[in-house]
Amino acid sequence: MATRRIVTPLIHVNMERFVDEADVVVVGGGPAGTAAAIKIKQLAEAAGKELRVCLVEKSAQMGMPMDNHGNYVVRLGHVVNWLGEQAEAAGVELYPGYAAAEVLYHEDGSVKGIATNDVGIAKDGSPKDKSTYGGSFLYHLNESSPIIAIGFVVGLDFTNPYLSPFREFQKFKLHPSIRSTLEGGKSCSSSST
Repeated sequence: MATRRIVTPLIHVNMERFVDEADVVVVGGGPAGTAAAIKIKQLAEAAGKELRVCLVEKSAQMGMPMDNHGNYVVRLGHVVNWLGEQAEAAGVELYPGYAAAEVLYHEDGSVKGIATNDVGIAKDGSPKDKSTYGGSFLYHLNESSPIIAIGFVVGLDFTNPYLSPFREFQKFKLHPSIRSTLEGGKSCSSSST
């Protein structure tokens, strides 16, 4: 279950952070990381266990080509993109565009999780500027059923390179009037464009 907390990051700025919990977090969406996430889901399913497996990848999309310094390679990006599709079909949650910025530890020294890179803040730690165009919506689709459509829109002309529409949407969902509508529900489908 997602919760909110106030932390003091390395840049010594108090700010809200989105906290999410998963059973397994795989860092890196290359062939090894994606295959590992798929295998973990397969093993859990074979054992009859429900595991939440998340994968964070620093590139903006799965299989995004990286600078290869002039070497010839097989189109590994296509393989990774296909693996990403297989991972999603297996139930792995993919989070491209989020680099693991730091490892978090329990007091006993064991690994607690990761903190992803900060987005949506300026170098001085301040939140996104107020001139960024955007909006949100929440529609009840059918009065006889509890199905809703919810969305968050950010104009493509935003100037802050660290702005993350996903994180802004997460903050929006934590607003008291929105949160109370979403609590206890589950996602039927999701999309981003």
